[in-house]
Parts: sequence; structure tokens; C-alpha cells
Amino acid sequence: MSNFITISEVISQAFNRSIEDGKILDNDITAAEWKYIKPILTDDLWDDAKANPSSYVDLIEKIKPCLSYYIKYEIMPELSMTISDRGSFIQTAGDSQPMTDEQRRVLRDSVLEKANSLAEMLSDYIATAELVEYERIDNLKPQIIGGILVYKKIGE
Repeated sequence: MSNFITISEVISQAFNRSIEDGKILDNDITAAEWKYIKPILTDDLWDDAKANPSSYVDLIEKIKPCLSYYIKYEIMPELSMTISDRGSFIQTAGDSQPMTDEQRRVLRDSVLEKANSLAEMLSDYIATAELVEYERIDNLKPQIIGGILVYKKIGE
């Protein structure tokens, strides 16, 4: 299955300066999709959107900004470091000051906050778009079966 977003779209949506395409891997995108987007969509909507992306153009356009910032959040530590066969190094530019650990943490936290805000917007869109495959939590009722709490659709 292909990803919801391309590397160049991530760069254009989440970065204010150009970075090398090679700094973001397809696996970074896949991992962020699974970690952050799949729980928002729920399994049925996720599966259908992955299998039939042309049927979910509007949804995928809403996913992209949110996903871009989650990817940025996830790769930020790697952007400032180099790992090679010669060891691990913190990268610095010749004409700028390196960030302190605290400044790096504040920046990364702000990226996560923006991603979470965009995720809330995505959740609101999904809840109001009346997507058939989306299983809303308010359509579920908790039950205890064999000592385990499970949620079943109302009416099942």
C-alpha cells in the first residue's frame, strides 16, 4: 500500500526551509501513519482509504497537514545528528549557533502541539463527514465479556 503523502509534500507542508529528500524516508512516513493516523481513522476506514484512495480524496487532503507535522516531530532528532561508520555527531552550520537541548525540546514540543491541533481538526472532519466506514465511539457501548472490557456496536 502506498503512503497518504509523498516526501516532497511533507517538506512543503511542514518545513519552512528546504531539506534534502533523503532526510525523510518512506519508512518514516509509514511509521507516522500507523502511529498517529490509523487510530484516528479506525481500522475499517483506514483499510478502505488505503485500498481505494481515489474514493477518499478530500479525507486524504485533510490527513496530509496533520501527518506532515507528525513526521517532522518524529524525524527532528535525526535532522540534527549524523550517524555513520565513524560514530555519531551533532551537525552544525558554519554561520549559525547550534541549539541547546532545551531549545531543541521547546521546538519539538511546538511541532507536536501543532500536529495534535491538526489531528483534532482531522477528527472533527471525519466525525461530521458521515463516512460509512468510520466507526464512531458514540455508536459503541462497553460490555464486560469474560472479565475483559470490550466495546460493541449498539444494536449488536
